[in-house]
Amino acid sequence: MELNKFVNGVIDSEILLNNVFLRGEVSNYKKHYSGTSYFTLKDENAEIKAVIFKEYMEYIPFHIENGQELVVLGTVQLYEKKGQYQIVVEGAEPLGVGKLKLNFEELKNHLKEKGFFNAEKKKEIPKMPKCVAVITSDTGAVVHDVINIIQKRNEDIKIIVVPTKVQGEGASIEIAKSVYAVNEHGEADVIILGRGGGSEEDLWSFNEEITVEAIFNSKIPIISAVGHETDFTLSDFVADLRASTPTEAGEIVSPLKSEILNRIQTTLDESYKILDKKIGHEGDRVRKLLKEIKYKDTTKCEEHNQIVNRIEENFKRKVENRKEKLSNITKLLEANSPISILNKGYSIVTKEKKVIKNIENVAEGDNVKIELKNGYIQCNVVSRMIKKEKKG
Repeated sequence: MELNKFVNGVIDSEILLNNVFLRGEVSNYKKHYSGTSYFTLKDENAEIKAVIFKEYMEYIPFHIENGQELVVLGTVQLYEKKGQYQIVVEGAEPLGVGKLKLNFEELKNHLKEKGFFNAEKKKEIPKMPKCVAVITSDTGAVVHDVINIIQKRNEDIKIIVVPTKVQGEGASIEIAKSVYAVNEHGEADVIILGRGGGSEEDLWSFNEEITVEAIFNSKIPIISAVGHETDFTLSDFVADLRASTPTEAGEIVSPLKSEILNRIQTTLDESYKILDKKIGHEGDRVRKLLKEIKYKDTTKCEEHNQIVNRIEENFKRKVENRKEKLSNITKLLEANSPISILNKGYSIVTKEKKVIKNIENVAEGDNVKIELKNGYIQCNVVSRMIKKEKKG
């Protein structure tokens, strides 16, 4: 656009805009893979976009981060493509910790003194929850990521999504209300509190005291999954567990069915070993007692031996019965395992990650996935045929 080009020429010709000193706080800091950094420099009255190209980044001997207060030297330019003026930074000096960081540390110390972060207050995350509540925005990618990972690993887990504002004015109040609401409802075994990454301002709702108090007061265990792996909020410190990403939180609450079966098999194997060991110890104890007992009356000794033998036989019978029951449980679990069913030559047909159990659940033109024991087949339904029930 000619107007933008003209304005940019006017700015370039103004000597006062070629060497400008600005002081402000860094927000929305992002470093591009090319080595160029982008951020916003702001004070209480205004803000301006800033960019530091790779060649100048090499001369800045410190790590720039959100909330940091800087004095920068640069040239004001117009980014013609977007019609947005910015300062191209050529040098920068830090001025200490920004306001947000100071507020963060002050509140962190205050809540620490109140015992909100004490390890003994944290609740254990259930290993096999039946129901998971997800508190997050219903418009972001987080809710889809969490649902997908849980359903992929264990479709038997019920998921309750609690749509909640997680950024901006009033977000902390909404987050707290959602936490209390899930507790009042009482169905969930664990709560995932999450959102995607963002600037320190974007994540600030998870640093508010009202949010931290709600998490601390929750009777249901809470996993905090806020931002990226390098982001930390006060919600992370007070939660019963921190996940580096929302996807990791989904993995924590959804054990694989195969893992559950392996865990049961391991328990059964250990039970067998314990029973065998106990039988051996009891047998040794009985034999030792028999050697220590001396009878003058042979008849009484024989009767005593018979009683001891009956006790030992009864004990062995009970152990064998217990082994048989454990073995039957194992066979039942293996027979009903999805993996076992597939190995028999059957297949599982799903549409949009839901198992098709009835011909009414699929229509011509639908895209379905057929799972076999060693792979998947993606298909389109060309036609369907409904079986007619036989009369008489």
